[in-house]
Amino acid sequence: MPRAVFLARDNTLVATEGYLGDPAEVKLITGAAAAMASLRGLGYLIIMVTNQGGVARGLFDEAAVQAVNAEIVRQLHQQAGAAIDRIYYCPFHPEAKLPQYRKDHEWRKPRPGMLQAAAKDFSLDLAQCWMVGDQPTDITAGAAVGCRTILLRHLDHPELPPALEKADLRPDFVARTLADAARIILREKNLPIAPRLRAKTSDVSAPAVMESAWAAAPPLESEISNFKSALASAAAESAFVAAPPLESGISNFKSAAAAVQSETANPLAQSPPPSPEPKRSAPPLASPAGRDSTRRTLEEILLHLRQLNRHHHLPEFSLAMLLAAMAQMIVVLFLALAAWDALAAQKISPVLNPHNWWYLSTSQRLDAISWLVAALVLQVLVVALHLVHRNP
Repeated sequence: MPRAVFLARDNTLVATEGYLGDPAEVKLITGAAAAMASLRGLGYLIIMVTNQGGVARGLFDEAAVQAVNAEIVRQLHQQAGAAIDRIYYCPFHPEAKLPQYRKDHEWRKPRPGMLQAAAKDFSLDLAQCWMVGDQPTDITAGAAVGCRTILLRHLDHPELPPALEKADLRPDFVARTLADAARIILREKNLPIAPRLRAKTSDVSAPAVMESAWAAAPPLESEISNFKSALASAAAESAFVAAPPLESGISNFKSAAAAVQSETANPLAQSPPPSPEPKRSAPPLASPAGRDSTRRTLEEILLHLRQLNRHHHLPEFSLAMLLAAMAQMIVVLFLALAAWDALAAQKISPVLNPHNWWYLSTSQRLDAISWLVAALVLQVLVVALHLVHRNP
Protein backbone atom coordinates (compact mmCIF):
# COMPACT_ATOMS: atom_id res chain seq x y z
CA MET A 1 0.00 0.00 0.00
CA PRO A 2 1.17 3.57 -0.58
CA ARG A 3 2.77 5.43 2.29
CA ALA A 4 3.15 9.13 2.99
CA VAL A 5 4.90 11.73 5.08
CA PHE A 6 2.42 14.18 6.59
CA LEU A 7 3.90 17.62 7.18
CA ALA A 8 2.68 20.59 9.16
CA ARG A 9 3.17 23.91 7.36
CA ASP A 10 4.13 26.80 9.63
CA ASN A 11 7.59 26.46 11.23
CA THR A 12 7.99 23.07 9.61
CA LEU A 13 8.18 24.09 5.95
CA VAL A 14 8.03 27.88 6.29
CA ALA A 15 9.30 30.19 9.00
CA THR A 16 6.67 32.42 10.58
CA GLU A 17 6.06 34.12 13.92
CA GLY A 18 2.28 34.37 13.62
CA TYR A 19 -0.57 33.84 11.19
CA LEU A 20 0.73 33.71 7.64
CA GLY A 21 -1.72 35.15 5.10
CA ASP A 22 0.56 37.03 2.71
CA PRO A 23 2.36 35.11 -0.08
CA ALA A 24 5.10 37.77 -0.09
CA GLU A 25 6.12 36.68 3.43
CA VAL A 26 6.64 33.02 2.51
CA LYS A 27 10.19 31.94 3.35
CA LEU A 28 11.07 28.26 3.22
CA ILE A 29 13.17 26.88 6.06
CA THR A 30 16.69 26.01 4.92
CA GLY A 31 16.95 22.44 3.68
CA ALA A 32 13.18 21.80 3.64
CA ALA A 33 12.87 21.62 -0.15
CA ALA A 34 15.79 19.20 -0.55
CA ALA A 35 14.46 17.03 2.28
CA MET A 36 11.04 16.79 0.64
CA ALA A 37 12.56 15.93 -2.73
CA SER A 38 14.58 13.14 -1.12
CA LEU A 39 11.52 11.72 0.66
CA ARG A 40 9.52 11.66 -2.56
CA GLY A 41 12.44 9.90 -4.22
CA LEU A 42 12.16 7.20 -1.54
CA GLY A 43 8.59 6.56 -2.65
CA TYR A 44 6.71 8.56 -0.01
CA LEU A 45 3.79 10.79 -0.89
CA ILE A 46 4.15 14.29 0.60
CA ILE A 47 0.93 15.57 2.15
CA MET A 48 0.59 18.89 3.98
CA VAL A 49 -1.95 19.08 6.81
CA THR A 50 -2.36 22.50 8.39
CA ASN A 51 -4.72 24.31 10.76
CA GLN A 52 -5.57 27.80 9.49
CA GLY A 53 -7.35 29.45 12.40
CA GLY A 54 -6.47 32.85 10.98
CA VAL A 55 -9.44 32.45 8.63
CA ALA A 56 -11.81 31.77 11.54
CA ARG A 57 -10.43 34.81 13.37
CA GLY A 58 -11.07 37.05 10.35
CA LEU A 59 -7.40 37.87 9.78
CA PHE A 60 -7.55 36.71 6.14
CA ASP A 61 -9.80 34.62 3.93
CA GLU A 62 -9.43 31.18 2.36
CA ALA A 63 -8.22 32.75 -0.88
CA ALA A 64 -5.21 34.08 1.04
CA VAL A 65 -4.50 30.61 2.46
CA GLN A 66 -4.57 29.14 -1.04
CA ALA A 67 -2.32 31.92 -2.34
CA VAL A 68 0.22 31.22 0.42
CA ASN A 69 0.08 27.49 -0.28
CA ALA A 70 0.57 28.10 -4.01
CA GLU A 71 3.65 30.23 -3.26
CA ILE A 72 5.05 27.48 -1.03
CA VAL A 73 4.57 24.97 -3.85
CA ARG A 74 6.25 27.35 -6.31
CA GLN A 75 9.29 27.91 -4.09
CA LEU A 76 9.66 24.18 -3.36
CA HIS A 77 9.73 23.43 -7.07
CA GLN A 78 12.10 26.31 -7.78
CA GLN A 79 14.60 25.40 -5.05
CA ALA A 80 14.83 21.62 -5.41
CA GLY A 81 12.19 20.39 -7.84
CA ALA A 82 10.22 19.26 -4.78
CA ALA A 83 6.47 18.70 -4.82
CA ILE A 84 3.49 18.31 -2.51
CA ASP A 85 1.00 15.65 -3.58
CA ARG A 86 -1.94 17.13 -1.69
CA ILE A 87 -2.64 19.98 0.73
CA TYR A 88 -5.38 19.71 3.36
CA TYR A 89 -6.18 22.72 5.55
CA CYS A 90 -8.79 23.42 8.20
CA PRO A 91 -10.13 27.00 8.52
CA PHE A 92 -12.45 26.18 11.45
CA HIS A 93 -11.98 27.07 15.11
CA PRO A 94 -14.31 26.48 18.09
CA GLU A 95 -13.91 30.13 19.17
CA ALA A 96 -14.02 31.66 15.69
CA LYS A 97 -14.85 35.32 15.25
CA LEU A 98 -16.75 34.50 12.05
CA PRO A 99 -19.90 32.42 12.75
CA GLN A 100 -19.56 30.28 9.61
CA TYR A 101 -16.21 28.97 10.85
CA ARG A 102 -17.17 28.51 14.52
CA LYS A 103 -16.94 24.74 14.83
CA ASP A 104 -14.69 22.13 16.40
CA HIS A 105 -14.27 20.34 13.11
CA GLU A 106 -12.92 16.80 12.67
CA TRP A 107 -10.15 18.21 10.48
CA ARG A 108 -8.74 20.53 13.12
CA LYS A 109 -5.61 19.06 14.72
CA PRO A 110 -5.18 17.46 17.25
CA ARG A 111 -8.18 15.60 15.81
CA PRO A 112 -7.01 13.31 13.01
CA GLY A 113 -9.61 14.13 10.34
CA MET A 114 -7.17 15.43 7.72
CA LEU A 115 -4.96 12.35 8.04
CA GLN A 116 -7.98 10.06 7.82
CA ALA A 117 -9.23 11.87 4.73
CA ALA A 118 -5.82 11.50 3.08
CA ALA A 119 -5.72 7.82 4.00
CA LYS A 120 -9.09 7.35 2.27
CA ASP A 121 -8.09 9.42 -0.80
CA PHE A 122 -4.77 7.64 -1.34
CA SER A 123 -5.47 4.20 0.23
CA LEU A 124 -2.56 4.75 2.63
CA ASP A 125 -1.11 2.24 5.06
CA LEU A 126 -0.96 4.64 8.01
CA ALA A 127 1.29 2.33 10.03
CA GLN A 128 3.92 2.96 7.34
CA CYS A 129 3.36 6.74 7.36
CA TRP A 130 5.04 9.57 9.28
CA MET A 131 3.71 12.75 10.83
CA VAL A 132 6.26 15.58 11.15
CA GLY A 133 5.49 18.87 12.88
CA ASP A 134 6.57 21.34 15.53
CA GLN A 135 3.39 21.39 17.66
CA PRO A 136 1.93 18.91 20.18
CA THR A 137 -1.25 18.86 18.06
CA ASP A 138 0.77 17.36 15.17
CA ILE A 139 2.07 14.54 17.34
CA THR A 140 -1.36 13.89 18.85
CA ALA A 141 -3.03 13.70 15.42
CA GLY A 142 -0.34 11.39 14.05
CA ALA A 143 -0.41 9.08 17.05
CA ALA A 144 -4.22 8.87 16.89
CA VAL A 145 -4.07 7.11 13.51
CA GLY A 146 -0.98 4.98 14.20
CA CYS A 147 1.62 7.01 12.28
CA ARG A 148 5.17 7.25 13.49
CA THR A 149 5.80 10.79 14.67
CA ILE A 150 8.69 13.25 14.66
CA LEU A 151 8.56 16.42 16.75
CA LEU A 152 10.65 19.30 15.47
CA ARG A 153 12.31 20.85 18.49
CA HIS A 154 15.38 23.06 18.81
CA LEU A 155 18.19 21.23 20.58
CA ASP A 156 18.55 24.13 23.03
CA HIS A 157 15.09 23.17 24.34
CA PRO A 158 14.99 19.36 24.21
CA GLU A 159 12.27 19.01 26.84
CA LEU A 160 8.83 17.91 25.66
CA PRO A 161 6.05 20.51 25.43
CA PRO A 162 3.79 20.54 28.52
CA ALA A 163 0.78 19.45 26.43
CA LEU A 164 2.50 16.18 25.53
CA GLU A 165 3.73 15.65 29.08
CA LYS A 166 0.22 16.16 30.40
CA ALA A 167 -1.21 13.69 27.88
CA ASP A 168 1.62 11.24 28.62
CA LEU A 169 2.29 11.17 24.89
CA ARG A 170 5.78 11.11 23.39
CA PRO A 171 6.88 11.38 19.77
CA ASP A 172 8.84 8.49 18.29
CA PHE A 173 11.71 10.86 17.46
CA VAL A 174 12.75 14.46 18.07
CA ALA A 175 14.66 16.37 15.37
CA ARG A 176 15.80 19.93 14.92
CA THR A 177 14.72 20.51 11.31
CA LEU A 178 12.86 18.78 8.50
CA ALA A 179 16.23 17.85 6.98
CA ASP A 180 17.11 15.98 10.19
CA ALA A 181 13.68 14.34 10.16
CA ALA A 182 14.26 13.15 6.58
CA ARG A 183 17.52 11.48 7.68
CA ILE A 184 15.64 9.66 10.45
CA ILE A 185 13.00 8.45 7.97
CA LEU A 186 15.75 7.26 5.58
CA ARG A 187 17.43 5.37 8.42
CA GLU A 188 14.20 3.77 9.64
CA LYS A 189 12.72 3.06 6.21
CA ASN A 190 13.52 -0.66 6.08
CA LEU A 191 13.54 -1.49 9.78
CA PRO A 192 10.74 -3.68 11.19
CA ILE A 193 7.76 -1.75 12.55
CA ALA A 194 5.93 -2.78 15.71
CA PRO A 195 2.17 -3.27 15.25
CA ARG A 196 0.34 0.03 15.57
CA LEU A 197 -3.18 1.37 15.59
CA ARG A 198 -4.61 1.51 12.09
CA ALA A 199 -6.65 4.51 11.01
CA LYS A 200 -10.39 4.50 10.77
CA THR A 201 -10.77 5.90 7.29
CA SER A 202 -14.40 6.88 7.71
CA ASP A 203 -15.68 9.53 5.39
CA VAL A 204 -15.11 13.04 6.79
CA SER A 205 -16.50 16.15 5.16
CA ALA A 206 -13.62 18.13 3.70
CA PRO A 207 -13.32 21.82 4.59
CA ALA A 208 -10.61 22.35 1.99
CA VAL A 209 -8.30 20.37 -0.25
CA MET A 210 -5.68 21.93 -2.50
CA GLU A 211 -3.95 19.98 -5.27
CA SER A 212 -0.28 20.56 -5.96
CA ALA A 213 0.61 22.30 -9.21
CA TRP A 214 3.83 20.34 -9.58
CA ALA A 215 4.42 16.63 -9.31
CA ALA A 216 7.94 15.87 -10.49
CA ALA A 217 10.68 14.92 -8.01
CA PRO A 218 14.30 15.86 -8.85
CA PRO A 219 17.12 13.44 -9.57
CA LEU A 220 18.70 12.10 -6.39
CA GLU A 221 22.30 11.96 -7.59
CA SER A 222 23.61 14.35 -4.93
CA GLU A 223 21.78 12.56 -2.09
CA ILE A 224 23.04 9.18 -3.28
CA SER A 225 26.62 10.45 -3.58
CA ASN A 226 26.57 12.00 -0.11
CA PHE A 227 25.09 8.86 1.43
CA LYS A 228 27.68 6.64 -0.25
CA SER A 229 30.58 8.89 0.81
CA ALA A 230 29.36 9.08 4.40
CA LEU A 231 29.13 5.32 4.82
CA ALA A 232 32.47 4.77 3.09
CA SER A 233 34.14 7.23 5.50
CA ALA A 234 32.59 5.55 8.52
CA ALA A 235 33.74 2.11 7.31
CA ALA A 236 37.28 3.34 6.69
CA GLU A 237 37.55 4.67 10.25
CA SER A 238 36.35 1.43 11.85
CA ALA A 239 39.13 -0.97 12.93
CA PHE A 240 36.93 -4.06 13.11
CA VAL A 241 33.82 -3.59 10.92
CA ALA A 242 33.62 -3.06 7.17
CA ALA A 243 30.48 -1.77 5.47
CA PRO A 244 29.17 -3.88 2.55
CA PRO A 245 29.24 -2.56 -1.03
CA LEU A 246 26.42 -0.13 -1.77
CA GLU A 247 26.18 -0.52 -5.53
CA SER A 248 23.12 -2.76 -5.38
CA GLY A 249 21.26 -0.47 -2.98
CA ILE A 250 22.18 2.67 -4.90
CA SER A 251 21.00 1.11 -8.16
CA ASN A 252 17.65 0.28 -6.57
CA PHE A 253 17.48 3.77 -5.08
CA LYS A 254 17.94 5.35 -8.52
CA SER A 255 15.34 3.01 -10.03
CA ALA A 256 12.79 4.06 -7.43
CA ALA A 257 13.40 7.75 -8.15
CA ALA A 258 13.13 7.15 -11.90
CA ALA A 259 9.86 5.29 -11.41
CA VAL A 260 8.38 8.19 -9.46
CA GLN A 261 9.45 10.70 -12.12
CA SER A 262 8.12 8.61 -15.01
CA GLU A 263 4.66 8.42 -13.43
CA THR A 264 4.18 12.18 -13.11
CA ALA A 265 2.11 14.24 -15.52
CA ASN A 266 2.88 17.63 -17.04
CA PRO A 267 4.39 19.48 -14.04
CA LEU A 268 2.66 22.74 -14.89
CA ALA A 269 -0.79 21.24 -15.45
CA GLN A 270 -3.50 21.36 -12.80
CA SER A 271 -4.85 17.85 -12.30
CA PRO A 272 -7.87 16.48 -10.44
CA PRO A 273 -7.39 14.64 -7.13
CA PRO A 274 -5.64 11.35 -7.89
CA SER A 275 -7.50 8.10 -7.62
CA PRO A 276 -6.16 5.47 -5.19
CA GLU A 277 -2.82 4.30 -6.49
CA PRO A 278 -1.98 0.65 -7.16
CA LYS A 279 0.31 -1.09 -4.75
CA ARG A 280 3.81 0.25 -5.17
CA SER A 281 6.83 0.00 -2.96
CA ALA A 282 10.31 1.35 -3.41
CA PRO A 283 13.09 -1.27 -3.66
CA PRO A 284 14.89 -1.67 -0.35
CA LEU A 285 18.12 0.19 0.13
CA ALA A 286 19.51 -2.30 2.63
CA SER A 287 22.13 -4.90 1.71
CA PRO A 288 21.58 -8.67 2.15
CA ALA A 289 20.23 -9.70 5.54
CA GLY A 290 23.54 -10.86 6.94
CA ARG A 291 25.04 -7.37 6.59
CA ASP A 292 22.06 -5.13 7.47
CA SER A 293 23.04 -4.77 11.12
CA THR A 294 26.56 -3.61 10.20
CA ARG A 295 25.29 -0.88 7.94
CA ARG A 296 22.65 0.27 10.42
CA THR A 297 25.32 0.51 13.12
CA LEU A 298 27.50 2.70 10.90
CA GLU A 299 24.51 4.85 9.93
CA GLU A 300 23.65 5.36 13.60
CA ILE A 301 27.24 6.37 14.43
CA LEU A 302 27.43 8.79 11.52
CA LEU A 303 24.05 10.35 12.26
CA HIS A 304 24.93 10.76 15.95
CA LEU A 305 28.27 12.42 15.18
CA ARG A 306 26.65 14.83 12.74
CA GLN A 307 23.95 15.77 15.23
CA LEU A 308 26.62 16.45 17.87
CA ASN A 309 28.51 18.65 15.40
CA ARG A 310 25.37 20.61 14.56
CA HIS A 311 24.47 20.97 18.25
CA HIS A 312 27.89 22.42 19.10
CA HIS A 313 28.09 24.33 15.82
CA LEU A 314 31.18 22.38 14.74
CA PRO A 315 32.20 21.83 11.09
CA GLU A 316 32.14 18.29 9.79
CA PHE A 317 35.55 16.64 9.53
CA SER A 318 37.25 16.18 6.16
CA LEU A 319 40.77 15.73 4.81
CA ALA A 320 40.59 19.22 3.32
CA MET A 321 39.85 20.70 6.75
CA LEU A 322 42.79 18.83 8.29
CA LEU A 323 45.19 20.09 5.60
CA ALA A 324 43.78 23.62 5.95
CA ALA A 325 44.42 23.58 9.71
CA MET A 326 48.02 22.40 9.21
CA ALA A 327 48.63 25.02 6.52
CA GLN A 328 47.18 27.74 8.75
CA MET A 329 49.66 26.87 11.50
CA ILE A 330 52.51 27.13 9.01
CA VAL A 331 51.18 30.54 7.91
CA VAL A 332 51.39 31.73 11.52
CA LEU A 333 54.95 30.41 11.74
CA PHE A 334 55.97 32.22 8.54
CA LEU A 335 54.48 35.47 9.84
CA ALA A 336 56.45 35.07 13.07
CA LEU A 337 59.66 34.52 11.07
CA ALA A 338 58.90 37.63 9.02
CA ALA A 339 58.51 39.66 12.22
CA TRP A 340 61.72 38.09 13.56
CA ASP A 341 63.69 39.14 10.48
CA ALA A 342 62.19 42.61 10.49
CA LEU A 343 63.20 43.15 14.12
CA ALA A 344 66.63 41.72 13.46
CA ALA A 345 67.14 44.08 10.54
CA GLN A 346 66.30 47.06 12.78
CA LYS A 347 68.36 45.67 15.70
CA ILE A 348 65.46 46.40 18.03
CA SER A 349 65.82 43.50 20.46
CA PRO A 350 69.08 42.46 22.13
CA VAL A 351 67.90 38.85 21.91
CA LEU A 352 68.27 39.03 18.17
CA ASN A 353 72.02 38.98 17.55
CA PRO A 354 74.32 37.44 14.93
CA HIS A 355 75.33 34.67 17.31
CA ASN A 356 71.81 33.38 17.83
CA TRP A 357 71.42 29.99 16.11
CA TRP A 358 67.84 30.69 15.01
CA TYR A 359 68.89 33.99 13.46
CA LEU A 360 71.73 32.29 11.61
CA SER A 361 69.40 29.61 10.21
CA THR A 362 66.71 32.02 8.98
CA SER A 363 67.60 35.66 8.53
CA GLN A 364 70.87 35.05 6.79
CA ARG A 365 69.05 33.03 4.13
CA LEU A 366 65.63 34.69 3.82
CA ASP A 367 64.40 38.18 4.67
CA ALA A 368 61.08 39.40 6.02
CA ILE A 369 59.61 39.98 2.55
CA SER A 370 60.30 36.38 1.53
CA TRP A 371 58.54 35.04 4.63
CA LEU A 372 55.54 37.32 4.00
CA VAL A 373 55.24 36.11 0.40
CA ALA A 374 55.40 32.49 1.55
CA ALA A 375 52.71 33.18 4.17
CA LEU A 376 50.47 34.79 1.55
CA VAL A 377 50.80 31.83 -0.82
CA LEU A 378 49.94 29.38 1.97
CA GLN A 379 46.97 31.51 3.06
CA VAL A 380 45.54 31.29 -0.47
CA LEU A 381 45.94 27.51 -0.21
CA VAL A 382 44.05 27.53 3.11
CA VAL A 383 41.14 29.41 1.52
CA ALA A 384 41.08 26.95 -1.39
CA LEU A 385 40.97 23.98 1.00
CA HIS A 386 38.05 25.54 2.87
CA LEU A 387 36.17 25.90 -0.41
CA VAL A 388 36.89 22.26 -1.24
CA HIS A 389 35.50 21.25 2.16
CA ARG A 390 32.30 23.25 1.71
CA ASN A 391 31.76 22.12 -1.90
CA PRO A 392 33.06 18.55 -2.11
